[in-house]
Amino acid sequence: MIRHVVMDMDGVLYRGDQPVPGAIETMRALYQQGVQVAFLTNNASRHREEFVKKVIGLGLPCTIDQVWGAA
Repeated sequence: MIRHVVMDMDGVLYRGDQPVPGAIETMRALYQQGVQVAFLTNNASRHREEFVKKVIGLGLPCTIDQVWGAA
């Protein structure tokens, strides 16, 4: 059983402002199964709070504690 997933963001979860096909459905399925999710990005141009807003804007729950970046 999968307990935790680390999801890359740029190019895997979304491209620009658009979700990658199937990414949102996959994430929702993981959440429904109780899998813990962390979001990872190597984009150091934004603060973690901005990435939280982006994930929430895609329709997924997200807190700052779930976002890890290069900065």
